Amino acid sequence: MHRRTLAPLFVAALLFACGKSRQGTTATDASPAASASASSLTPEQAKLAATCASSEPGGPLACDDLADIFAKGTGVPIDLPKAARYYGDGCDRGLGLSCRKLAGLAATGRGVPQDRARAIALYTKACDGGLALACDDLGDLYAKGIGGPIEPEHAVPAFQRACDLDPGLPCGHLARMYRDGQGVPRDTKKAIALFEKGCAAGSALTCDDFGDLYAKGQGVPVDRTKARATYARACAAGFDLGCQHEKQLK
Repeated sequence: MHRRTLAPLFVAALLFACGKSRQGTTATDASPAASASASSLTPEQAKLAATCASSEPGGPLACDDLADIFAKGTGVPIDLPKAARYYGDGCDRGLGLSCRKLAGLAATGRGVPQDRARAIALYTKACDGGLALACDDLGDLYAKGIGGPIEPEHAVPAFQRACDLDPGLPCGHLARMYRDGQGVPRDTKKAIALFEKGCAAGSALTCDDFGDLYAKGQGVPVDRTKARATYARACAAGFDLGCQHEKQLK
């Protein structure tokens, strides 16, 4: 990694110390946390790097913000391995959001070797911390077989935890499992209740799926009136496909 004489050397030193203190944790790789080349960062980004390396309360979030910069290539080349190390730093310091992002990289093998077990552990850590999105992502990993076999029986409890924390899209995901009998016995009444819960919470996609249930007769008689009304709710929530579905039933 190149360091130019114009670079603020204290940033690199602080980052090296930060990485040394956090070796051996479950989230980061065995190597120290990445030291951002100050010459590649704007002054604002360099401040983030310094805060990340510090023991300040905002340190974990600064690590997460810095990781986002490298993950998205915001003013710097995209560097997923470096992003992963900074997410790991934030995760090790208790930021569930960083654990979730690192889990996503581990699940798909971007920036780090693909490791389903590691992804599950990281999603679970963030989910246990109350991050609904992490619970939902964990359910998605099991339901879709990301990085391994499809395991709907494990997806259901993850979606349930997510739905309990955030009665929006996660409730829609759980509703699909009951609608289709995946991982649980098929239960149309429970699916309807969950679709309603998620739709009422403002999840446009859940409203659209709810409309499909009535439009296609998924476990219930076809009911165009109910389908149209539910698609209208999806449309009102800003889901264009819901608007199209509503028009098709007029």
